[in-house]
Amino acid sequence: MSQGALTHIESQGVATPEWMVKTQCALFATLWAVTMLPNILIVRNFALVLGAIIGLYIAFRNREALISKKAISIAVIALLFLWVTWHLLFIGKNHTLQWAEYGSLWKRALLGSLFALGLGLSLIRSKRSYWGLIFAGLCGPVVIYYFKYFAGFIATHFGFNLPEALILFSSGVSSFYIPKISYVFFCLPAFAVSLGYIAELFRSKDIKWKIASIYITPIIGVLGIFYLENIKNGFIYAVILTLIFFIYIFRSAAKALSWKSYCLLALLGLAIFSSFLNNIYANDSWKTLVADYKIASHAQPVQIWSSAASVYPINEYGRQVSITNFDRVFYLTTALTFVKQYPLGYGLVQSSFGHIARENFPSAPLIQSHSGWMDLTLGLGIPGALLLLVASIFAMLQVTNVPSPWSIFGVWSLLSIVLLLLTTEAGQKNYVDTFVWLVVMVGGLGLGSVTQNRSKQ
Repeated sequence: MSQGALTHIESQGVATPEWMVKTQCALFATLWAVTMLPNILIVRNFALVLGAIIGLYIAFRNREALISKKAISIAVIALLFLWVTWHLLFIGKNHTLQWAEYGSLWKRALLGSLFALGLGLSLIRSKRSYWGLIFAGLCGPVVIYYFKYFAGFIATHFGFNLPEALILFSSGVSSFYIPKISYVFFCLPAFAVSLGYIAELFRSKDIKWKIASIYITPIIGVLGIFYLENIKNGFIYAVILTLIFFIYIFRSAAKALSWKSYCLLALLGLAIFSSFLNNIYANDSWKTLVADYKIASHAQPVQIWSSAASVYPINEYGRQVSITNFDRVFYLTTALTFVKQYPLGYGLVQSSFGHIARENFPSAPLIQSHSGWMDLTLGLGIPGALLLLVASIFAMLQVTNVPSPWSIFGVWSLLSIVLLLLTTEAGQKNYVDTFVWLVVMVGGLGLGSVTQNRSKQ
């Protein structure tokens, strides 16, 4: 990549002191790495409060950029906060739980948004590059996983016990258990951004292979986590992002590809698709996906939730349907009927699906719908979900106008989150608030194009 592509846009406003930018980068790395970890709320809250104070200061000093047309994604997020407040006061159905969620999830989303806005403005307007710190923070969850994994391997080999916080638990038997959803949500962006950076490298005939190897490592690392934890959802979106990667390469950089580039592309594709095929082979639920879909798409809630224990039907192979296949399809079709019932939302980001189900079926489990976007729609209503989606789209579009690596980070990180929310139960605390402030961060980076336009005048 050319040196010019890595230079930052000089600010026309007041530059952020470098020590403050470093602090913000450290806070980002801390938040992205530890948010998925249990029992560290005090660390997370401290980072959010400190980051919000710094972010508010920086936003005030660069307030002119916030009133430009380029700040539309940030304005839409502000409308989202207003909608959530309005919903709480005048629309919501369970005010006790809504107030609790408003004071936790949405408070952290607001603090995170203030922090992220300041961070985005600081990064894009700084004369120095802090990409290494940001990318290292993005890879933090991957590093933490393998630190625990190898610590467990060494402890087993030498016969000593690890502290509970360093053990990788396969189920919720401990307060330190990390659900698979967290690995998908917090590791997939590192995978996506690495693909995006490699795609950018391919646009140059003279590929810097040492740099390419740096970004191949997280790709392999994330695939390894999905394999070790048997995360089907992770593999699905890894493959989708890889397909987008190949389409982008052959549409924009095909003429610049050397035979070495084609070899690297072939190796990347082979590694990613073969790991996905291995996951298909290792999970019987893939083999009955179509048969289970046929049953689940016609199932009625009264058939499944008629008793305390959910009753699962038999598929065409004479076996009980795969619970994971059946639930995803059945919950989706049921959730669609709930959206018609509550087009403005029930009021809760977390478990609106379960609360609505229990209004008619007391035995229904108090759970999510297996789709983050569906849970957001049930919780915030169609207007709330649309506001978040529209803000994400505008942020991605705007950040394409700034130099890499920030354009790569903005587009690919947000794209991975928007996609994974389709079939991942990420409509919960820790995920939604992180998603909101990531949109604001990318929106803040996109404000660099305001400066770029002014410098041309």
